[in-house]
Amino acid sequence: MKYGTTCGVLKPLDQVTLPDSRFEHEHLFVNRGEPGPFQLADLHERLTKWPLVPSVPEKIRVQFETARNLMLYTWFVFEFQTVAEMQAYATLELALRERLGNPTREIITKERGEIVKTKIISIMLSELLAMALKDGLIVPEKLPSFEWVKQRREWFANFYGHPHETITAADWFEFVKSHIPKSRNYLAHGNTKLWWTESFSQLELCGDIINHLFSGSKESS
Repeated sequence: MKYGTTCGVLKPLDQVTLPDSRFEHEHLFVNRGEPGPFQLADLHERLTKWPLVPSVPEKIRVQFETARNLMLYTWFVFEFQTVAEMQAYATLELALRERLGNPTREIITKERGEIVKTKIISIMLSELLAMALKDGLIVPEKLPSFEWVKQRREWFANFYGHPHETITAADWFEFVKSHIPKSRNYLAHGNTKLWWTESFSQLELCGDIINHLFSGSKESS
């Protein structure tokens, strides 16, 4: 297979449809169950395993499909993974606001005990996740991502010969609702992150939570 030879610049016209050269050596473990060069079909196959459920509103679905397509096109531009991850976080926030009724907070400024200014602000992503959890819109133990985390932790423990430590769904989601906003903010401030497997996992996690919001333990409005 022929790969492109450049990165971090506008791709030359004759390399636009060539895969990014970083796929040639960095990702040899593929979905086919056997070692070999990572292929575009492997990337597409993994993306199709985490579709949104039909009950997700169209405006949210379109935004998440944009994230999935960006991840698909990392095959051609490796840096698109960062944009795909950011788009997934933005879609998750949109879904939370939609499901929770776009909650806001009133900020009151006082001088000498007198109200001089009132401002309405949107609730932050971390608070939206906490609200959805408290309201029963997210039930961590019912998320497929939690089952995947448990399987992965067990596999790593067996592979490296480490003691296998179990994790509760509650503890796992405490980490999730802290990690997602921190990761979003890190990328939003212009920081670089080229950790393809992590970005892919974050996209899948966001999709999983979005699905749960609109088909979970409480009836979708």
